[in-house]
Amino acid sequence: MRAPATLVFAFVLGSAASLALALDMPIPKVMSDAPREDGKWKTDIVQLPDARADAAAMGRGMTVCTSAAKAMSRDHASAQKSNCRVKLLEDGATRAVMESQCGDDGKAARTTITRLGPRSYEMSVQQMAKPNDKPTIIRMSYVGTCSASDAVIGLDKDSEQCKKLRAHMGEVDKAKASCASAGANRASCEQMVERQRTMFASMCGGK
Repeated sequence: MRAPATLVFAFVLGSAASLALALDMPIPKVMSDAPREDGKWKTDIVQLPDARADAAAMGRGMTVCTSAAKAMSRDHASAQKSNCRVKLLEDGATRAVMESQCGDDGKAARTTITRLGPRSYEMSVQQMAKPNDKPTIIRMSYVGTCSASDAVIGLDKDSEQCKKLRAHMGEVDKAKASCASAGANRASCEQMVERQRTMFASMCGGK
């Protein structure tokens, strides 16, 4: 059984290969206290190489609901699962080190997991082809339960990202109004725009 905590790692990195790795990843001793059931995790991106400042800022104080994440990605993850090879190099109570590669042409990476406290961890991911580059560093801690109907990604409602999303709602409403000219596709157009609006709202606590 895989720890839902590893799915958080995958969604923060934002790639199908990372999700496949999360599903194939063995549970190291350092994460032995991580809940086996799905739930909500608070994440902070401490370091994100080659990323814009706003992208890195979005990862601070973000939450990930693994119940919703698994519901969204179940089919794609199943197809990817067998493509990853993971080798556990160190398996201690406070630190684990593993090397991974997804697919024959996938980039190899070394992940170091450090226990920060109860149900709280730091993950450092170093691309092995670029040993001199700064690693991606993510901190995550368990918050509590959530459901498959919740937003996969949650942001602080007072964050700059949510302020920008709320400012963007006017454009979303204009897009919905423009569906009136879509003819026979009007209903599907309005549904698509409404789903986008609901997603934005749920990310920021429904505000």
